[in-house]
Amino acid sequence: MGEWDLVSVDGIALDVVVHEAAAEPPRNLIVLVHDLARDRDQRGVFNQLADRLAEDGSTVVRFSFRGHGASAGTQRGFTTAGAMLDLTAVVDEATRRWSAPLTVLAVGFGAVPTCQSLGYLDRRGLTRLILWSPVLDLRRTFLEPELPWGERYGGKAAQEQLSQQDFVHIEDSFELGRVLFEEFALYQPELEFVASRVPTLMVTSSEDEFTSTAIATDAAVTMGKCQVYEVAEADHDFGQPGTADEAIRETVMWMSA
Repeated sequence: MGEWDLVSVDGIALDVVVHEAAAEPPRNLIVLVHDLARDRDQRGVFNQLADRLAEDGSTVVRFSFRGHGASAGTQRGFTTAGAMLDLTAVVDEATRRWSAPLTVLAVGFGAVPTCQSLGYLDRRGLTRLILWSPVLDLRRTFLEPELPWGERYGGKAAQEQLSQQDFVHIEDSFELGRVLFEEFALYQPELEFVASRVPTLMVTSSEDEFTSTAIATDAAVTMGKCQVYEVAEADHDFGQPGTADEAIRETVMWMSA
């Protein structure tokens, strides 16, 4: 496992780590994209996933978005547009170093900059896409929330906080900035996803209180080239015993197929 010194297009230093394939050349090049208010470890799940994929012959790149983990920038300064710049920088560098077929795996909110970047990713040779518990409808997740997480941190509660300060506290540890909240009305990742033709695996969690499984599976059916696997009794982060192992196992199997 090694680390990179990498700077995004606008000068933000990014925290990047690489798990090289057990044998050269790698069968696949996989970039892991974490969730909002997480980092390159994704609460430890990405560490396990990357090791398994590397053992299976893939080179795996993990990174923290600006304002997350050890990357530069501030939480309040994090935006979807900035996240797209960070993803671009990582993919550009990864595809420069390795010519193996490209896969991107995104969790939760990480699906937003990923789906918004699908045109660019196609040009960089994207061959497969994996989405875990993806956010595909920003309005129904944050602005007019339908699930408990959004009702706590989005909607009217967020608007009240933003009327008094320039950010929203989420999960007691992350300051979601006003600009990011305003972006939620601008981007439509679901439309970008369903227009894509890249073969996709979608892993959903049955007890997700953050992202809507119904929205995700409806999008998968519309898209037409998406296989859906649901992990029973799993929350959004696959935190229950055995659920992360199940998500990892299905992902590695699909990549090996």
